[in-house]
Amino acid sequence: MTPLARTAQTAIPLSVWVLTAICVVVGVLGLAAGWTGAALITQSQCGWLALIAAVDAALLLRLAGFPPSRARAMISVLMTLAAIGLANYFLVAARLGSRLGLEPAESVQLLSVEMAWVLAGYANSALDVAMIAVAALCAWWWGR
Repeated sequence: MTPLARTAQTAIPLSVWVLTAICVVVGVLGLAAGWTGAALITQSQCGWLALIAAVDAALLLRLAGFPPSRARAMISVLMTLAAIGLANYFLVAARLGSRLGLEPAESVQLLSVEMAWVLAGYANSALDVAMIAVAALCAWWWGR
């Protein structure tokens, strides 16, 4: 039996699940905050940070001790897409709120997901969307 097959058959301890959940939450929130800050400073979308999100997701899951599997790859992809979505939501809220004279915290509370989706569609270029697609594929590959 190969080491990969043995790993897939063993149960994952609760402590690994808890550590993984903590890493997912901290990783997504931290990267989204950093991405938002970088994009606001540079006055661009910083689509290349999607690849950093993929690296961050795969690395955090490995450091949490989650065994190599399709589940880890899927969690890595979902973590990457969550960081991308949250960063875009924060960016749209901050930029729209500044134009309306609102503080970022107020704008985040008032902005609907539907409006953020529409405005993020206008803000992201074709290159940004391509980077997001490549990041999702890389997250799957690196997360396996």
